[in-house]
Amino acid sequence: MSKKHVFINDYGLSNFHNAISLVESGYRVTVLMDNPNYPDQYYSSLGIECLQITDRETHIYDFCVKEEVDIFINGNPQHAGANGRLKQIDRDIEFLGLYGKGSKLELDKFFVRLQVEDIGVKCAPWSDGYDYIFNYPTAPCVIKPKYASPDSMGVANIVMERNIVYDRPPTPVFVEEFMESDLEVNVAYCVSKGKYSILHHQEVKGEDACKQMGKFIHWTKLVEFDALSEEHAKITLDNAKTILDWIVKYDEKSSFVGQITGLIKDNEFIFLENNVRPEQGNSLPFYVTGDEYLDAMRGNPEILGDAFPQDIEKIVVIQKEDVDAVYPFHLHEKYNVAIPCGLDIIDGEYRQALTFRHRSVDGIIGMIVADKEIPQGFVDEMNLSDWHVRADCRPHFKRKQGEWK
Repeated sequence: MSKKHVFINDYGLSNFHNAISLVESGYRVTVLMDNPNYPDQYYSSLGIECLQITDRETHIYDFCVKEEVDIFINGNPQHAGANGRLKQIDRDIEFLGLYGKGSKLELDKFFVRLQVEDIGVKCAPWSDGYDYIFNYPTAPCVIKPKYASPDSMGVANIVMERNIVYDRPPTPVFVEEFMESDLEVNVAYCVSKGKYSILHHQEVKGEDACKQMGKFIHWTKLVEFDALSEEHAKITLDNAKTILDWIVKYDEKSSFVGQITGLIKDNEFIFLENNVRPEQGNSLPFYVTGDEYLDAMRGNPEILGDAFPQDIEKIVVIQKEDVDAVYPFHLHEKYNVAIPCGLDIIDGEYRQALTFRHRSVDGIIGMIVADKEIPQGFVDEMNLSDWHVRADCRPHFKRKQGEWK
């Protein structure tokens, strides 16, 4: 008897390695890709069925009935009403993923910021009293949408130049003081049915330079990763746990893998944002089977937390010149390195997917390759191809981590 049919409502290629694990465990897996140019050829080559629709309010549920979906994983925070809609159709479907409150934890930026501050985690000073016609915030500052939606300004915008003039934001925003710091930190976690487990923590270098108003650069062109010192890991994790304690009390139903981002300034943690899904276009392997992944989403987040290695090795790979350069996919099998998200099969060859090319002026964006070990031979042969390793972050995560996972 074949295993059940799992439907994943995806968001920006965030669900990739979990879908592969489910296929490998014998599940039929369908991933909803509701944006143009998604890498359906790549996904299909891995046994993942792809669905592209435009009307999420009806077509999803018609598909769930017709194709006998058994498990619905909502990984899209902009589709908060999925569980309620599923209850109205003539099929008993197990719902996992984001409920309404879980979606709010990413989309309602202002709400989350205020709540985090209320529980004692430091945030940057803020204001919202600007009309953006005669009255602009004083630079340097960070402009953030109060609520992230397709109509909002999207990401945070760092304004560094005092004389810059820009359009009035399309939806309400708030402005935070720019907190200059040499240390940006990131904590990956799993929340599931009122419990949480931490997967990984790291330093992120260079991301602030990517988000400056009028000078946007895709983060894969500048960002590098490093291990945190034991002292900084403790500061980061103490604050992350405070935030996660609040999150699981606020939302006892949702299940998701997310990230908390902050700064450390003068040995004090400053909260920046929370996301309720992995990095778009760069999901990392979870090192669990499909059955274990589902168990983690059913209230056992420690399955993912215990499996994910703190000393995971990462490299950022990118094309040397040609946006359509053929990616040396065979190296992953040769050196037993986990395959990356962000590729597609175009004209019979592995190339950078078309999905996010619009986010870079020249169309070129990189990808993260990550695994427990990335041999030097993989790096050397990658550099001999039409791609290269822009950032080799492998040695940094071999630094002794202590007991701070």
